[in-house]
Amino acid sequence: MLVVLLTNLDLNRRLCNGSQGIICDYEEFDPKKLPRLPTKNDPMPEFGTIHGDYAEMREYHIRTFMERKEVEKKFWPVVRFHNGEVRTIFAECSVHPLGNKEPFSLLSRTQIPLAPAWAMSIHKSQSLTLDRVIVDLTRAWEEGQVYVALSRATSLSGLKVEGDPRGLTVGKGGNSQVRKFHREKFGI
Repeated sequence: MLVVLLTNLDLNRRLCNGSQGIICDYEEFDPKKLPRLPTKNDPMPEFGTIHGDYAEMREYHIRTFMERKEVEKKFWPVVRFHNGEVRTIFAECSVHPLGNKEPFSLLSRTQIPLAPAWAMSIHKSQSLTLDRVIVDLTRAWEEGQVYVALSRATSLSGLKVEGDPRGLTVGKGGNSQVRKFHREKFGI
């Protein structure tokens, strides 16, 4: 299954929000392999370190997420990313304070940070950097949509534009800078 990563996992290895890959295997859940807080005896846990704000709360929520009784057998997805990296993807927990006065309420979300990547809307692709993109601009109605769709690709070799090329000029004649860029680069 083709998936997209929804977090910055390892920037040194180019595994960032938007990295694409294929689930190639599943690793059985082992509580010893949960991401956790560093300790004096184990300052760099092998399977992921939880640090930063609300680290204890995040560790608790990840453990609770995976130790639910409703699911008998639990597995982590193993993803082969397009850059060749193979990585087991563990759950992540994000915590956000709500309110403008202390004590804040805390909102947390725990999930495996992957989403299916066969197709997504331009809106959903915002903030992602994608290695491989096929864009159909036939039904785009705002020049901002064209910009967002095209600018998700990390390179021209990873970008394929389908549909009516007039979709590149949506709005009142389209954005003049975008039109100039496409004329110079693609002859459109």
